[in-house]
Amino acid sequence: MFGIGFFEICIIAIFALVFYGPQKLPELMRQFGKFFVHARRMSNEAKSHFDTVVREAEASLDEEEKAAKQRKAAQTSDVSIDKTALPLSPGAGRSNANERSSEL
Repeated sequence: MFGIGFFEICIIAIFALVFYGPQKLPELMRQFGKFFVHARRMSNEAKSHFDTVVREAEASLDEEEKAAKQRKAAQTSDVSIDKTALPLSPGAGRSNANERSSEL
């Protein structure tokens, strides 16, 4: 617990008994207990909120990765379609242009 051993706790208890007396010590310990519970609750809430934010960020990254893979797959399928639209011979598209220029 906070790196405090049994010996340190005993010394703190003795000082508290000397400074506050036996009448106020139970009230002081009760207040310390309430503070400790409140601090632990706040710590758990902060950890929970942090975990939620991390999960949301991971989910967002996963969605972006999936979208990137889908875009890449769509681009590769578009490339294969573009290859089929190309003329088979290198001079196939020029014959029409040559015919038009001879007509002028």
